[in-house]
Amino acid sequence: MFKKSRIFIVVIVMLLVGILLYFKINPPLDIRGIGSNAEQAGNVTSDKGNPFVIVAQPENNGFVNIRLKEVLINSNEKPIKAELGVGRSNHMVMVTQALGNIEEDEEISFHEISEYPIRPLTKVQNEQVDSDTIKHYGIAVFHYEKINNLIIKYSYLGIPFEKEIDISED
Repeated sequence: MFKKSRIFIVVIVMLLVGILLYFKINPPLDIRGIGSNAEQAGNVTSDKGNPFVIVAQPENNGFVNIRLKEVLINSNEKPIKAELGVGRSNHMVMVTQALGNIEEDEEISFHEISEYPIRPLTKVQNEQVDSDTIKHYGIAVFHYEKINNLIIKYSYLGIPFEKEIDISED
């Protein structure tokens, strides 16, 4: 009996390690695209000028919701502001919307980074589409200095992950 329970425990531990390894090799968060106002930022309209704005388009390739925890820039600095834009129409969340230029038909709103989970793509595609269904997400990051990289901290199945995105121009 003791031998069977040890074998069972070893199999469970190996299964858990395998699942963790799979998620570390194939993280569920992917970034579809990145937009910025780098060519416009720095025009002096206040004492510090206009902030740099980056909008990353996250996509959940997993099976359950992703919870965003924190967004950092330029090697672990806190940005001025980081928000999660959610779009309930066919319009993607872009830099112009992050700067406040939202037209009536776009149905895009911005919230705290952890307020909404990022749902898996398959759930969004298979759902009946109505005006409350979130179709697009955008992580908007504002900072007064040029943003060279983003570090997105999130959790998936309670496991913490980090996604680092290099934005610097070569």
